[in-house]
Amino acid sequence: MKIAIHVGLHRAASTALQHYLENHRKALEAEGVFLLTDLSSGAQPSLLGVMVGDTLQAENADAVGLMVQEELARLSENWRAVVISDENLPGLMPGLNGSAFAKLGPLTQVLGHIAHRHELLPLIILREHTAWLKSLYRIAQLRGEAADFMTFSENALRPATSFRHVVEQLSGIAPPMVESLEAIRTDGGRRVLTALELFLNSGAFKDKMLGRANAAPHAILPTLHQQAAALNAKISLRERPGLQHLLGRLARQNVQDATDLQTAARLLAGNVLRPRNGPDGGPFLSLQEAKALLLRCLAAAKAPLASPAEIAMLRQRYASDRQWLAEHHNIDLENPS
Repeated sequence: MKIAIHVGLHRAASTALQHYLENHRKALEAEGVFLLTDLSSGAQPSLLGVMVGDTLQAENADAVGLMVQEELARLSENWRAVVISDENLPGLMPGLNGSAFAKLGPLTQVLGHIAHRHELLPLIILREHTAWLKSLYRIAQLRGEAADFMTFSENALRPATSFRHVVEQLSGIAPPMVESLEAIRTDGGRRVLTALELFLNSGAFKDKMLGRANAAPHAILPTLHQQAAALNAKISLRERPGLQHLLGRLARQNVQDATDLQTAARLLAGNVLRPRNGPDGGPFLSLQEAKALLLRCLAAAKAPLASPAEIAMLRQRYASDRQWLAEHHNIDLENPS
């Protein structure tokens, strides 16, 4: 049986690819292709979910590999191919959860079990390192990341787990399809979808064009969440859906509109900003405190995450990674996207 497995990266067209596959689920199933996206959510119950999360960490990787083999054997009775897409397979999104690719070792052991009996195509979409780290950092801020960008980057992508290391680990199991987000922004994902279609011997993908999904939030929102976490508070925007639009408008203004600023501060001082632990109680901040917090966040959101010298240092750190990917996989990560 043919098994195509997309393993990430986070923040590199993974959601767009999953949406595309889901939109073509019926066409794939009509051709005998079983589709699993987002194993980690549990929305699609499958024993293949043991490849993601606590099970892979708690159990011996070989034991997980045998469970996966049994499930694939069961699926092969009704399906001729399987497509799996989950960016959490090599590890959770780096940040508060730790470094990138924390479960790459156990994953490659499991993939080895799969490749022993099936034809395997690993697929990984990379992204220029500094742009990727910036995008990860904005999401981490939303989750309460306290560290600055450079400290976060040091922990998120360590030299021992470079992109080269990941690709080489996958290559040791089966020749991978390696693509970059930068290339997808140029061709809409046509190369990836064509390769996937050829591997599956499928004609399901008539419109080979990935949409834009899960775009990065405006910097004001992650910054506000980070500042709130520093105050041991949390932000809930559900009751005030218009506040997000208002914050974006404030962030785009060179000089903040006094009415917009006052309105946003009043909402923050009301029921948007709440204690992280314990009962809500009364207002968490006074109106003046909320206004001061907003002004700090607006200034921080407009400031670069790192100085030009720090960004240059980061790019130099991964220069050999970029060079190797260009030479061995024709992947150009020189231009951030």
